[in-house]
Amino acid sequence: MAAAIPDPFVSFAAGEGILDRARDAILWHLLLLESVDTGGLIEGTRITGQFTPQQFSHNISAEVPEASGFSRSHPLVQWVGGSVESLSFQARLFSEHSEDFTATEKFELLKLMCNKSHEPLKRPPLARFYWGDAIPGGMKCIVQSLGGVNYDEIRPDGSLRGVSLNITLKRYVPFQVTRVTTSPIARTPTHTIRDGETYEMIAYRRWGDPMLGIPLRQQNPRFPMEKWAPRGIADLARNEIIKLYPRRDLDTKPIKPQCHIFDENNQAASDNRRYFFSLRGLKTAVIPRR
Repeated sequence: MAAAIPDPFVSFAAGEGILDRARDAILWHLLLLESVDTGGLIEGTRITGQFTPQQFSHNISAEVPEASGFSRSHPLVQWVGGSVESLSFQARLFSEHSEDFTATEKFELLKLMCNKSHEPLKRPPLARFYWGDAIPGGMKCIVQSLGGVNYDEIRPDGSLRGVSLNITLKRYVPFQVTRVTTSPIARTPTHTIRDGETYEMIAYRRWGDPMLGIPLRQQNPRFPMEKWAPRGIADLARNEIIKLYPRRDLDTKPIKPQCHIFDENNQAASDNRRYFFSLRGLKTAVIPRR
């Protein structure tokens, strides 16, 4: 009778002995850190290698582009950022007898861990890779690819007697977007008014176009508009703070006269406008049309 085969899918437990630590120095482990809806992928599942990893490669690098210059003996080197740390090695999975399905079960789990269509993650699940002291504390990673798969034998029932494959892992580094909340005045440049300044003067000094003072005035309402009174365009007061917007925001604003007597939608304003130009026409003998 064949000897019993220990369960290869065991979770980490406290109090591992000396023999366990010696085994870990030879064998590799992948501990699943997330559960998905796919059968068999449950948080805490542990895939244990049966043999020492072969052709083990550990890649740590940084993105450092080079730019050559005329008559320079050496190129300019500029550090851009860090690259993702990766591991790759050749693994060997093996079933000892006809009723042992270790190779098939572990290979299927590895393929599931490399799948990117799991619900609800929509990506491969996270795992942690251990191999003795080669990676102190393990490496949080995803299974990026399984390649170079070589089958020893496929049994009549479809199971595998043995399989060799290359496993590539990439380190997962969590990131967090920090949202900074600032007041509108802190986000927009401001200007403190001095004696005698107007919006047109400020627009001319900043953008070279005094007409931009009209949309700048519209973007800086000072008072609520009272009935028929254009207090919103009152003269600026000393030490008053106004916001200076980018020119592209002001160029899109329609420029129109900012006086109530030009508001033709108001009958009283229209009458005042006609009266104003009528008085003016007494000197010029011309009464402008509305």
